[in-house]
Amino acid sequence: MVALGFYNKYNLVFLIVGLAAGLILTSQRAVFTRSGLYLAALLCILLLLPNILWQINHQFPVLLHMRVLHQRQLVHVDRLGFLLDQIKFGLLGFLAIPALWGLVFYKPFRPYRFVLFTYLTVMILFVISRGKNYYAIGLYPVLFALGAVYLERISKGQIIWIFPALGVVNIVAILAIVPFLMPLKSPEQIVANPGIFEKVGMLRWEDGKNHDLPQDFADMLGWREMAAKAAQAFEMIPEAEQQQTLVFCDNYGQTGAVNHYNRGRMPEAHSFTADYIFWLPKLDTIRNIVFVGELPDKEVVDMFEEYRWIGKVENTFAREHGTNIYLLLGGSDAVTRFFYQEAEERKKNWDIF
Repeated sequence: MVALGFYNKYNLVFLIVGLAAGLILTSQRAVFTRSGLYLAALLCILLLLPNILWQINHQFPVLLHMRVLHQRQLVHVDRLGFLLDQIKFGLLGFLAIPALWGLVFYKPFRPYRFVLFTYLTVMILFVISRGKNYYAIGLYPVLFALGAVYLERISKGQIIWIFPALGVVNIVAILAIVPFLMPLKSPEQIVANPGIFEKVGMLRWEDGKNHDLPQDFADMLGWREMAAKAAQAFEMIPEAEQQQTLVFCDNYGQTGAVNHYNRGRMPEAHSFTADYIFWLPKLDTIRNIVFVGELPDKEVVDMFEEYRWIGKVENTFAREHGTNIYLLLGGSDAVTRFFYQEAEERKKNWDIF
């Protein structure tokens, strides 16, 4: 499971470090004397070997990505805000607090006290590294389970009413936060009444500034419109030349949106970002380009016989508002060579974020 987790998110390393600290600081440190632990670690490394070799062959993109992420996003994370958000996450489950209390004072929980030290260690690491608040959410299910057991053990049927009461409180809490988790309100409604969204920090984006809408909501608006106009551009290309057409976007968000909504209607979109640059298609000839984003430099445009502006994202609430869609037609023989040289140059200079 650890290996599978790493294939999903590298920040699982924080949990591994925290778990190691939790085991070392408690009587569970005896696990380090068991051969099974090291056999499991070896199996984990073997399962991760393809990814490790890929990282080595590409000079560890993950390390640069972490540095860029810290420079552009995490630098705006408020450490106190991170801790306050953890309190909100804990209170939301209504079981994290009893779990932490039980791990400290409840004798039968002593064998599980490593969970407490794991939690605290991971929290410290996230605070130091300015982790985003949701990075720690995966820690809470274990605390919720321990909290439920603790309350059941100490009640002994004497305060049996506490369980239906907690259930009611949980339902009320979920209903209270649903408007912030799901787009139940329209963009117009949020813009007209931003107060509560601003108070709970929903309008603060990764740039550290407040905006009209929550970032996740604004991110998703305009995607259908952008993809539809990209498909419209592709359909203008003669069928005989569609196999020589590249669909290209400025960033991975645009690329993902175009691929999601246009799957089966046109070739997959690509970009020079880390998510796509290592998997660019190997086209013998690039004759046309459907371009989503800013118009390329004049040097690039001049390689084509003509270019057409197809449209732009007109949804004023979308984060991609104003994003243009162009069609570059009749590329010269230099286009293909220039494109792949540019890709290699960007990979060499790590200009992929």
